[in-house]
Amino acid sequence: MGVDTLFLGSKKTFSSNDIDMVLYIPVQQRKNIFGRIICPKCGKADKVYKISYGMPQYIKTNISPRGDTTYSRIYNGYYYAGTDVTGVAKYHCERDKIEF
Repeated sequence: MGVDTLFLGSKKTFSSNDIDMVLYIPVQQRKNIFGRIICPKCGKADKVYKISYGMPQYIKTNISPRGDTTYSRIYNGYYYAGTDVTGVAKYHCERDKIEF
């Protein structure tokens, strides 16, 4: 096992003072009616990408018409996480910047 940052879940309210939780590692994936994976934090599927570990690591450069430059690890529908092949997460949400 390696060291990784992984989203486990979030709760806003509890129904009683006794807390009894079950955490799944990695979190269980849910799909929408189109078969796309849903982010467990925002509940949307439009910015969720499958993670690709290993070589090569692609970094996409986006230059806006105003000249602003941004960099993205998303290329051809995959999120390229780099050479760390011990990662447990399978998906990345670009909206919330989490891996699950």
